Amino acid sequence: METQIHLTERTEKQEKEKILIKMMNDFMINNQYSKIIRYYGNVNSKIFILGEAPVSVHLNSTSKCVFAFDDESYDKKGRSGEVILKVFSDLNVKISDYFFDNAFKIPTEDLTEDEIQVHIDLLIKEINIVSPNKIICLGNDVFNIVKDLNLDYNIVKLQHPAYIIRNNYTNYAEYLEAWRKELKWT
Repeated sequence: METQIHLTERTEKQEKEKILIKMMNDFMINNQYSKIIRYYGNVNSKIFILGEAPVSVHLNSTSKCVFAFDDESYDKKGRSGEVILKVFSDLNVKISDYFFDNAFKIPTEDLTEDEIQVHIDLLIKEINIVSPNKIICLGNDVFNIVKDLNLDYNIVKLQHPAYIIRNNYTNYAEYLEAWRKELKWT
């Protein structure tokens, strides 16, 4: 029986990954993007961690995924990915056990209202495919976007990692405790 459950979970994960990859590739082609920053992690995770958008330097790097988790050569110093890596290391949890993405797959500076809506529509599909128990939104902007979608998911907000950087890690202990509380499997 346990083997059957394990195989079913693996098959479900493979199917979700196949759907997400196709959806992201179609999104890139349909919107004529030469590159987008994609999700990272476990598509069967019960927790979806959502940032807002990559910065231009990230989009123009060799990294292909959110917070540049896939690229050891990408300099994360002073960037959100550095904070996330530190939090997960300090909590002794694997980043790969969770699902990460951004609401927008490219920097938002030049997006029109119509383009913003296309990204939001993709986000809704992505959330429904992953089907998490909880969505952790990093910062007010992302939280407000997701809250306004009226989705039937537990939605919580944590401070954006950039806030911790801007404040020289002075609130890091509280930030770490907030993460510890939200990463519990509920």
